[in-house]
Amino acid sequence: MKARPRVIEPRGGGGPAELLQNTRMNWLASLSFALLIAGCGVPPNQVVPLRDGTLRATTYVEAGDHCREKGLTARMLGKAPAEQGVLFRCE
Repeated sequence: MKARPRVIEPRGGGGPAELLQNTRMNWLASLSFALLIAGCGVPPNQVVPLRDGTLRATTYVEAGDHCREKGLTARMLGKAPAEQGVLFRCE
């Protein structure tokens, strides 16, 4: 009995399944990169002005420091919506 030669098929033209897998990988890579860029765009300890003139900070200390830099006193208004920091005004 003769052994049949092993046929090695070239990669790259693998058909629809391989194309779908490559497309999915490219999409995931693009999404990961976009999330990385978006997450690095805003520092987590930044004072953010809101529409009504109030400010939002991550902590009470950060709010006090922000107003002190301007020569004012921080007036705390309470927790920010969804408990994402504190609301305050500089007076």
